[in-house]
Amino acid sequence: MLHLHIPDLNFINVTILAAALASTITGIIALCAGVYAFTRDRITRKISLANLYVTFMDRYNDVQMYDSLMLLTDYYKEKPETFVERWHADRAKGGDRVEKLKVARRIVDRFYWDIAQLYDARLIKRKFARVLSAQWGVNVYFLICEPMIGPKPPKSEKNYYDIMRRVRTRFGEGKIF
Repeated sequence: MLHLHIPDLNFINVTILAAALASTITGIIALCAGVYAFTRDRITRKISLANLYVTFMDRYNDVQMYDSLMLLTDYYKEKPETFVERWHADRAKGGDRVEKLKVARRIVDRFYWDIAQLYDARLIKRKFARVLSAQWGVNVYFLICEPMIGPKPPKSEKNYYDIMRRVRTRFGEGKIF
């Protein structure tokens, strides 16, 4: 007599159940790893933005930046209505005061150009660029620094003024102290 061996159906059911359970556990582990990676990257980005903010505020609150803003503001306030013409005449004459004003303009320009460059490169969002530029110095940047570069600025300079203008056109009422 031929004796056939029929596999135990309970063994097959247990094997399928174990495979399904292992697959489910693997899926849960993968999901947890994804959530962890996303959270870690998000926290890292927030820390990076906080460090960038501190760096920019250190630059803005630096004595050299303050002196530059005040020097430009004082020069502007001497005769605001003829500021541009007076600046071009003084620049043509030259002198120590003109050189100090040029350096002051470059310091203020560089601060806001850096914000515009980060924004243009899409390394920071518009909202964060607005936070970085939320001081009265942005009014000095547009009302004093931009006209000082001359009637026909190089294309790259004008580009950064335009980019910064898309971010923020003024702070508060747009006044200079």
